[in-house]
Amino acid sequence: MVRRIVLTFASICIPVMATAQPLGTYRWQLQPYCNVISVAVTQNGSTYRIEGTDDQCGAARQGSALGMAFLNPDGTIGFGLMIVAAPGAAPVHVDATIPYPTLTGTWRDSLGHTGTFAFTAAAGTGGAPLPTSAPATFGSVLTQPASGGDRGLSAVVNADTGSLLGDSHALYGQWGAFSGFNSPGRSGVRGDSQADVGVVGTSMSGVGVRGWSAVNVGVEGFALTGIGVRASTSAGTTALEIDNGSLRVTVR
Repeated sequence: MVRRIVLTFASICIPVMATAQPLGTYRWQLQPYCNVISVAVTQNGSTYRIEGTDDQCGAARQGSALGMAFLNPDGTIGFGLMIVAAPGAAPVHVDATIPYPTLTGTWRDSLGHTGTFAFTAAAGTGGAPLPTSAPATFGSVLTQPASGGDRGLSAVVNADTGSLLGDSHALYGQWGAFSGFNSPGRSGVRGDSQADVGVVGTSMSGVGVRGWSAVNVGVEGFALTGIGVRASTSAGTTALEIDNGSLRVTVR
């Protein structure tokens, strides 16, 4: 049975003039992931149309899988597939190569994942679902596309459910060793460093750091043994300016 399937599908390697000739339905697993694509292959001249579904690891809804197969100059069979996940419509492009006359080869996708393009007549052999987004790696740079929004990266935390209450943050950045201080409160952004600066804001002609609050403190500084807030500038300019307000000193 397998030999017959191989010989049938291997007709890709023999260009003929027939058009819209169905060659059957085939299944491959995108190992090491559990996704199994099931596609019908139809000859269309010297190329082959691929139409089917991604079972999304046996999920209640399947994703679509559309593409083309063709003979490469090196004698291998190439596949180009676009898989659209459901729900959510997240697309991923898959390039697969099968060395003739086998039906198992390799695959890689547009998000950097890769593995064995395993021909199978049954269900998949397990594994995690194929990721539909690229993982952020060290040194990643996000560049706003022409149609992109105005937030490069958003992280939202709605509850403080960690083991240390009052130390919950949407984004946390640490330079060097941990300072040893637990946060005095929840925040959108926390910067931490044992011997250097936790948060730095710079600007050539604007505001380096701005704090704003409707009913509370805009900017707060605190130190156990050092200086809570320091203002410094180059010689001959203003180090501290109070605009439309007063200066109040409270000794505790």
